Amino acid sequence: MESEAPSSASINFLAWVEVNKKRLVIAGVALIGLIAVVSLVMQQQAGRETNASQALSEVKLPYNPSLAPAPGTADLLLKVANDYRGTKAAARALLVSASVLYGEKNYDGAQKRYSQLIQEYPETQWLPEAAFGIAASLDAQGKTAEAIAKYEEVRKRHTTSPVAEEAKLGLARLQETSKPEDAFKLYMELSKANPNTSLAAEADYRQEEMLRANPALAKLKEPIAPPIMPTITPPPVAMTNLVRRTNVQAVVSTNRPAAAVPTPGK
Repeated sequence: MESEAPSSASINFLAWVEVNKKRLVIAGVALIGLIAVVSLVMQQQAGRETNASQALSEVKLPYNPSLAPAPGTADLLLKVANDYRGTKAAARALLVSASVLYGEKNYDGAQKRYSQLIQEYPETQWLPEAAFGIAASLDAQGKTAEAIAKYEEVRKRHTTSPVAEEAKLGLARLQETSKPEDAFKLYMELSKANPNTSLAAEADYRQEEMLRANPALAKLKEPIAPPIMPTITPPPVAMTNLVRRTNVQAVVSTNRPAAAVPTPGK
C-alpha cells in the first residue's frame, strides 16, 4: 500500500518550523526558565511562611486571656510583622500586637496598628476583627461619633462574622442617649438571636436599665404570645346496636297489613 502524500497544511507547518527554529528554541528555553523561577519563588515563599510562623510562635503569650502579656510583647510581635512582611503570620502578628496594645489601654496605638493591618493586608481573613478593633479603640478614646460610624460599618459589611454581633452591642450602648428606641431594638434583636450567651445576658441587662430610666420604651417590647391550647377531639360515638328512626319507620310500613279493597257493589 502506498503511503499518503503529506497535505499542503503539513508541508506549510514544517516549513514554518524550519524557518522559525531558532525562535522556537529561544522561546522554549525562556519558558523553562520562567517555570523554574516561579517554582523557586513559590519554594522561597513557603519557606518564609514557615519561618514566619515559627517566629510568631516564639513570642510568648499567656494561655489565660485574663492575664496580661509580658511588657514588650507588642513590640516583639511588630518585629515579626516587619521581618516577614507579606506573610499570613505577619498579618496575624499585627492583629495580636494591636490587641495587646488595646489591653494595655494604649488605644491610639491599637487603632493605628489595626489600621496598618487593613492597609497592608486588605484581603486578610482577619479583616472583620481589625475593623471591629478600630471601632472599639475609637470608642475607648471617647470618639463617639467616629466609633458609631465604624460600628455601623462593621455590622453592615461583615454580617457573617461573629464580630458583627459585638458591633451591634457597642452601637446600641453608644446610642442609648441619642437614639434610645434604636438602641432598645438592637438589644432586643441581640437577645433574640443569641439565646443563653453572655452577649444576650448583657443585652437583657441593658434593656432593663433603659426601662428603669424610660418606662415608655416598654411599648417596643414584643407581646408575649399566649400558649396554644391543644384541640381535643371527642371520641366518635359507637353506633353499634342503634337503629335509626327512619329504618324503624320503613320496617313498620312494610309489615303493615294491606287495607281491604272494597268490592264493587258491596
